[in-house]
Amino acid sequence: GSEMCIRDSYDTPKSSNRKRLAILTPKTTASSYYLFGKHYAGSLAEYVRNQFEQGIVQTRKFAVLSRSDLGDIAEELALIASDATSAEEKAKLGRMLGADYLLIPTIIKAAGNTSSEKIRVTGQTKTTSYGEVMVSVKVVVPATGEIKFSDQYSANTSRSLGVELFDYAVAKAVTDLVDRIYPKLIVQATNNNYIINGGGDSVKKGQTFDVYSNCLLYTSPSPRDLSTS
Repeated sequence: GSEMCIRDSYDTPKSSNRKRLAILTPKTTASSYYLFGKHYAGSLAEYVRNQFEQGIVQTRKFAVLSRSDLGDIAEELALIASDATSAEEKAKLGRMLGADYLLIPTIIKAAGNTSSEKIRVTGQTKTTSYGEVMVSVKVVVPATGEIKFSDQYSANTSRSLGVELFDYAVAKAVTDLVDRIYPKLIVQATNNNYIINGGGDSVKKGQTFDVYSNCLLYTSPSPRDLSTS
């Protein structure tokens, strides 16, 4: 049977005790994108950043630094995000920033088109749509310059969704971020009822979870194993 460790109690952290997170405006790989219509890089980056902020705030796991907090240190943030900045310099700038994590998104892909094809036999016109977006996320610990993790998230559709397609890719990224920084834990178990330290949009009815033990299990040897000849 499965074995698990249960904590005796769990105190929900106050907002001031949450990890402080700064979200940079996403980098872009083109000046404009065609996603069922033309979208300029600046407006698309702004949309994606807002989706990240809304999604992360909803998790109630992080204290997200406001735009006004970040406005005065835009140059420092750019240096921390740059691969050309040394780890030592990133650490110095990170201590000034006062954030536990820095989230650096990049819009890798945003493409979507609708095409029409006339069927000769019936004379009817068949319309098909396909769109795909991809965003990469790098999470950096500013105090050390360490990359906590880096990954890519995508979403595709057969409908002409436009920029809303990014909602799905960002949702995947936010869920992954929370799971990597705050792994879900069982905090109470009573009569086969389990309480975990998760909520908001990160937990939905019908979800299932694999449960692992996070402690070292020790099995005492039998008296025969302890006997000496």
